Amino acid sequence: MQFREIFPKVKEISQEEQEVTYLFTISEERFFLLKNGIEWEMEGYGWEKPVIFRNARPQYRGFAGITGMQLFDWYRSNRFCGRCGKPMVPDHKERMVHWECCGNMVYPKICLGVIVAVTNENKVLLTKYAQTPGRTANYALIAGFTEIGETLEETVQREVMEEVGLKVKNIRYYKSQP
Repeated sequence: MQFREIFPKVKEISQEEQEVTYLFTISEERFFLLKNGIEWEMEGYGWEKPVIFRNARPQYRGFAGITGMQLFDWYRSNRFCGRCGKPMVPDHKERMVHWECCGNMVYPKICLGVIVAVTNENKVLLTKYAQTPGRTANYALIAGFTEIGETLEETVQREVMEEVGLKVKNIRYYKSQP
């Protein structure tokens, strides 16, 4: 699988499609989101599955792509107010949408998750992804999302049991990504 290291530039999008939202800047490169996405394939670019972002080089482009995709889904899912049904308006100061008339404000949900390094002396347990035709095997640490009402320690215990059938003890917190 070859990853094309070039994302379309705002100036390459036709004028009628250029309603964009600034997302973030990484390594002095600014990333934007097209409000309505693109329904057509741009010349010189092609549609890819999100898994392609795993192999992106430089890696920050993969992060930008997958984060942009998640934010696109969030904006699309929050187009209308859950209270009054009117269209939501993106805020210009922070990442949220709101409706002035009823005061409703909606922020992206934060889903707590864990990544677990199960160790035994100087060894680390890795899981192997299911083999996909045309793709080499990938290995990963155990990871998962926290269920409602579950502590992070309980999440670690449950995820390890679900993925590899082991009971874990001596759970130690290392670091948080944010």
